[in-house]
Amino acid sequence: MSTGRICSVIAGSILFLLLTVLTEIGGAVWLVSHFLVGRWPFCRQSLLRQFLVGLAVALVLYPFFIFVIVPPLAAALSRTRLPCAATVDETIMPATPLTCLLNRGYLRPELRSLLDQLGTEMARRFPGSRMTTLEAGFPFIDGFPMLPHLSHRDGRKVDIAFFYLDSETRMPIASGSPSPLGYFRYEHPKAGEMLSCFGRWTPLRWDFAWFQPERPAWVIDEGRTAATLDWLKNNPRVSRIFIEPYLARRLGENGGKVRFQGCFAARHDDHIHIEMASKLP
Repeated sequence: MSTGRICSVIAGSILFLLLTVLTEIGGAVWLVSHFLVGRWPFCRQSLLRQFLVGLAVALVLYPFFIFVIVPPLAAALSRTRLPCAATVDETIMPATPLTCLLNRGYLRPELRSLLDQLGTEMARRFPGSRMTTLEAGFPFIDGFPMLPHLSHRDGRKVDIAFFYLDSETRMPIASGSPSPLGYFRYEHPKAGEMLSCFGRWTPLRWDFAWFQPERPAWVIDEGRTAATLDWLKNNPRVSRIFIEPYLARRLGENGGKVRFQGCFAARHDDHIHIEMASKLP
């Protein structure tokens, strides 16, 4: 096998693994595009041309798969998708369209129903407010890892954003996230509060100090976020809720279903993690 062929196989394999880890189906789409391109005489003349044309075809095929092919197949496996964009009639909305584009917004219909009920309740109690969803799970295989999450593998877990206030006016922000990714813009302990695992390095507990604004434009709305936690912990279908302990204590919702995720998981002072019981009452 020539050096060029070896390099092409290595590059294609790396791309396959990366796309599969990120989206679950991206690697399969890449294989389909590579198969199609490999049958075109125009592309057989050059490995580089074959790789680049294959990548272009994959970029065209991928949206077709995620918007046309995947949703009905996922529905047959008891997975439904969170909203991909804000609409007038929804009480929940995504923090970022990346969740949809990366296939990370799939969950079981009963968990989607719970989020809809939560969104309706928050809109009733706080007019104009809408729940902001982050990542849930992949559409197909139970147990398939969705990195960097440790437990989003069965459609029964979902992350939601906090509610926020404008840091200057203290006026409520209806929905959304201060982060363009939905994650990693952390709240910080106040005087007298202690951040868990402080000074202890673990693989997934990233601080992302470089990503934190010097003067945050958004701060957590303690009233609406506490109301969210209270509704969740009193719902019999919810089994566990993860949030950083200092925030749970500040919001008066510490203990019971509200727990610390541990030092070997990501920080949870930028979102709330919800788990649904496997056996519903």
